[in-house]
Amino acid sequence: MILKPARLTPLTSQFFAKLMIEAGIPAGVLNVVSSASASNVSGPIMEDPRLRKISFTGSTAAGRKIGAVASEKLKRVHLELGGNNVAIVLPGADVDLAASAGATGSFFHQGQICMSTGRHIVHQDVHDEYVDRLVARAEALAVGDPSTEQVHLGPIIDEKQLKNIDSVVQDSLTAGAVARTGADHDGLFYRPTVLTDVTPDMPAWSQEIFGPVAPVHRVASVDEAVELTNASEYGL
Repeated sequence: MILKPARLTPLTSQFFAKLMIEAGIPAGVLNVVSSASASNVSGPIMEDPRLRKISFTGSTAAGRKIGAVASEKLKRVHLELGGNNVAIVLPGADVDLAASAGATGSFFHQGQICMSTGRHIVHQDVHDEYVDRLVARAEALAVGDPSTEQVHLGPIIDEKQLKNIDSVVQDSLTAGAVARTGADHDGLFYRPTVLTDVTPDMPAWSQEIFGPVAPVHRVASVDEAVELTNASEYGL
């Protein structure tokens, strides 16, 4: 088995390998290969005929390339890619519990996980209460350096991703979204952000943000919520 970590997060894989060695895995069974350039390492590994299966977690764009290689070489492949997950809040819901789940979904690990909640579809009957509770939870979260402080949210992984998050937020604000809280940052520390009046044509709705942002869209009926959820053009 060859484990190739993302170039920005090599240490987690090293720690994992260390645990496997301590657990007694035979030498040479698990191999960790770190590189600043994915193409220089991943390409030859994937095309090697001794490799029978490829498992990848990462972006949709990279997943398409890996899927093409696997198809050409007739290798088994498992892809766990990006997404734009939806939380739906309808009348009759426990709004406080829903807001708690929504905050966790959007802000956990600074939103930098593919399972994060990228969109909140909320019925108009509970919309205002839900947003108020979501904003309160966002503003209660401490943001800072987890190595020196007791915080809930740490930094965005790098400057490029920070700029991408802020670009999506600012472009959505220009298009008419409203920032109820957040929408700013101090260095790499992006504050938990709640956007309302978000429409499906805005970047905050149609793109995977991969940051601590909760875009909220108000709907007038259950049918509208279902239609938005199923619309393939509004998500990845």
